[in-house]
Amino acid sequence: KDTNLKGVIESVVSGESDLGIGGFIGHHHSEVESSILATDVFHVVCPREHVFARSAKVRWRELANYPFIGMGHETGIHELLNEAMEKHGFQLQFVAEVSQLATLNGMIDEGIGISAISSLMLPREKHSSLVHRPLIEPIITRTIRVMWRSGAALSPAASAVFETLDVMLAEGTLRHTWVDVHWSKALGRPKMRGARRDDGELEIK
Repeated sequence: KDTNLKGVIESVVSGESDLGIGGFIGHHHSEVESSILATDVFHVVCPREHVFARSAKVRWRELANYPFIGMGHETGIHELLNEAMEKHGFQLQFVAEVSQLATLNGMIDEGIGISAISSLMLPREKHSSLVHRPLIEPIITRTIRVMWRSGAALSPAASAVFETLDVMLAEGTLRHTWVDVHWSKALGRPKMRGARRDDGELEIK
């Protein structure tokens, strides 16, 4: 299911989901193991007629002059930006916070403000009314991880997803789709090499 980082972790810890994928912000959770899937960078998103659309790159401090729409407190993006603002000393003029990308894009399209999101969250290049530009000074990155419950055996379906991701990373398939994302070459294996059979029994490999 589609949810925020907190929801992803809770779903994995509770056993509702065998695997989760989300953007970590450096915090360790004792009940969750993870492996790096990718690292992406932040871009400003704005209407095509905005002044930023005429630039190849935009500095973070330039965003302070415009209304800013942020992702909600429950998202990893929000916490990551707060940490970055404190560390690097730039400011953002928050006028609204949202939880869904569709809402964010709609508000930007209406001219309510601009925003900053990471590469994997960006609207498609040929979006009819929105554009994005890389943000620099500083370059802020987000780490995307595949998560699973510590010591838990993966179900056959989850194992298949894990193996598929591994193959796609090895073959470079994802690099062709998202060229400005740094993809890992392989996923680290869960420490428990067992897999649950369809009948629920544990099968150790």
